[in-house]
Amino acid sequence: MNERTPIAHIMIHVEGIPQGQGALSSSPFRRKDGSLGVNTFSTNKAKLEPWRDKVERTIRTAIKDNDQHFNNDDPLVLFCQFRFQVPKSKVKKKKGYPLDMTMYPDLDHLTRSIGDAWKNGTGVDDSRFSETHCTKSYVLNYEDVGVDITIAQFSQRYEPI
Repeated sequence: MNERTPIAHIMIHVEGIPQGQGALSSSPFRRKDGSLGVNTFSTNKAKLEPWRDKVERTIRTAIKDNDQHFNNDDPLVLFCQFRFQVPKSKVKKKKGYPLDMTMYPDLDHLTRSIGDAWKNGTGVDDSRFSETHCTKSYVLNYEDVGVDITIAQFSQRYEPI
């Protein structure tokens, strides 16, 4: 892969327990005309909205403080490292604790919440992400729980015809 220099980028850290977006539930209702409809809603809305707002504010502050200008034309690359406190049940006396997290929340749901916070915080559509590199892992100290995010924008590449 050719080396590319970003035209804009930010690196941020957001403290707190990362929340995923995408676990949906639904409930049926009857419309005035008698037909049935379905209300769909996020199952973790009470935790998701404050988390997304916190990420959104952090993104806005980083862009302003670093005088970065992102556009709606060129592709974005997203790097995320989500960190969760290891549950006591996972700590083994002789082995320590696992680094790789293979439990809820799903990595794609975590990434989706970052994309929507990006869109709300910048006005640049999250469909501009052409690459994502994300991980989720355990940490022993609660102070390290959160996410490190790097978002970079590169000039569009073209393949000659």
